[in-house]
Amino acid sequence: MDTDMCECLCCETEGDCIEGICQNCALFISKVEKDLRNENKRYKDALEKLSRLGNEPHLGNSDGNKIAQQALNPSPERRK
Repeated sequence: MDTDMCECLCCETEGDCIEGICQNCALFISKVEKDLRNENKRYKDALEKLSRLGNEPHLGNSDGNKIAQQALNPSPERRK
């Protein structure tokens, strides 16, 4: 494989690649990363609200509150 060509093989001319990836793929990956970060923030915000539902501004103690709290702060075993 030519070292100037992209590992993703989507570019057709030499010199379009930077560090093994073409500009189009880099932009696409950047957009996907941004979209995933935004989606993750939406989910985290929703879980924050659910963890306090019915007891704002403090954490609630219902089953639903506890499930949301556990999702926001998983035990070390679940993080693996």
